[in-house]
This record gives sequence, structure tokens and C-alpha cells, in this order.
Amino acid sequence: MIATLRKPNSIAGIKKVAKELKKGSKITHFQALNLAAQLSGFHNFNHAHSSLNSPASGMPHDHKYQVTISARWRDWEGNKGSVSATVSIPNLLHELVTPQNFFGLLSDLEINGSEELSFAKVLPGEGHAEMRVFSAARAIRFISVTGLVPALTPRNPLPFFEDIHGFQCKIPNGDHTRFWKDPISGHHVITDEPYFGEATPPLVKAKRTEWANKHQLSVGFPEWPGMHNPGYGTRLTLFSQNLDVAPFVKTLDKIPVPGEGYDADLLEPDYRKSTSPIGKRAYS
Repeated sequence: MIATLRKPNSIAGIKKVAKELKKGSKITHFQALNLAAQLSGFHNFNHAHSSLNSPASGMPHDHKYQVTISARWRDWEGNKGSVSATVSIPNLLHELVTPQNFFGLLSDLEINGSEELSFAKVLPGEGHAEMRVFSAARAIRFISVTGLVPALTPRNPLPFFEDIHGFQCKIPNGDHTRFWKDPISGHHVITDEPYFGEATPPLVKAKRTEWANKHQLSVGFPEWPGMHNPGYGTRLTLFSQNLDVAPFVKTLDKIPVPGEGYDADLLEPDYRKSTSPIGKRAYS
């Protein structure tokens, strides 16, 4: 049946094909949307949705939902408070990611309702709480754009990682390495976010590209700075053994950098107060 269907090139077309795929089958509506999106060359429906509906600035008309991430903190002097960040999303949260995939930047979060996540434990200090909250919010943005979900480090070491527990040192200048998974194919994407300042240096790009080619990996360097700590200069690189990361890079580069446009609130308050462009502040 798939071979007789016309390849859709819009969200409306994808939804129409999904209805046809669902007829007479036992798949869910969301599974049908993912299959229809794959017919259009996207990894899944969320990836198609963000790719076809991502203006460079202004609130997207299709961001109908939002999720607020919060944390309580207490420092050594007894001061205490709370931190929160809100990110707009095109789908309900459970359609993007579920608690079974709360790893990496989403670890230790729990759901407090359809539009709220919070860290279960009181975090040590305001600065630490801010970083956890805002990096989690940026991770939600990454998930909403790419359709990827956080994943545990694979149990079986990947061929290009000789030591699964020391994989970061295998990537040239590797730091803050995390695994993500395409929920449809099960294939992994690796993100790595070292402190590089304004951009990934050309020499490092060359070394990383050479390393990726050696191990037959797809590699991409988005202009979108990433999730870990972009205000202090971390910069994102994508790798994958089984997926072409170029579509992810293209989609990420259509959205505003944290601190600008509809994601103006996805940068920590101290950075937003500064007039300096993202990544130009000193970092440790």
C-alpha cells in the first residue's frame, strides 16, 4: 500500500497519508504519522513538523502547548528559593518524550501534570539549579525539533568506542557527550558539547570530521549552539553511525539560538541581562 501512496510534502499531506495508512491496520494514529513522515524523507513526524513549520523568528503559529520546568534550591548558607523555565512546544509533552526516556539532561525530573516537570530533589545552590533547569528546557527544544529522545549509553560498546565508560576521550576534544535515540528506528545519535566559545574552531572541526570519517559516522556542526551551557560557550556537534545527521542540523539551524526570538527565555537570566552576544562571556 505504501508504494501506491503519493509522497507528501506538507504537514497536511502527511496527515492525509497517515489516515490512509491507518485504514485497515492495527497501528496507532501517531505511528501512522511517523510512517507518513518517513515517506517524505523525515526521520519521524516530530522532525517533519518542526522542519516544515519553523520560522526564523517570532512565535510559531503551531506552538500550541508549553511545558514549565522547575527546581527548588538551597545553598550552604541556608538561602533557598526556586527556579523555573517555560518552553513552547508543538505537541503535547507525552507525544514528544515520556518518563522512560528521562536520561541525560532530563534525568531526575518528574511529571507534575501535562505541562509541568520538576526536579525531585532540592538542588545545591541557585546557580546549579538554574543550569539544570535551563539545560533541560533547551533539551526539550532539541527533542521537539529533531524528534529524538534521550537514551542510556548503549549496553554493547559501539565499534568506535573502545571503552564504553571512557567514550568522551575518543571524540577529539570530547566533553558533555550524550546519547539520543530515534524512537522509530532505534538508531542512536550522539551529541557532544565542549567549551569552545563563539564557535567550534575550524581545526577541531577538521579533526572531528576526520575521526568521524575514520569510523564511518555522519557528523554535523549546527550553528544552533546546543543545550549544555551555551551562554558560557559550549558548542554542539552531532554524530551517528546509522542516521544522516544533516537533516537534524538543517532543522536546528531554522530555530532561534537560546536567548533570542521565541526562545528568548531559554537562556539563564544572568546571560539575558548581558548585552554581549551568546558565547562571548568568559567561562571556566
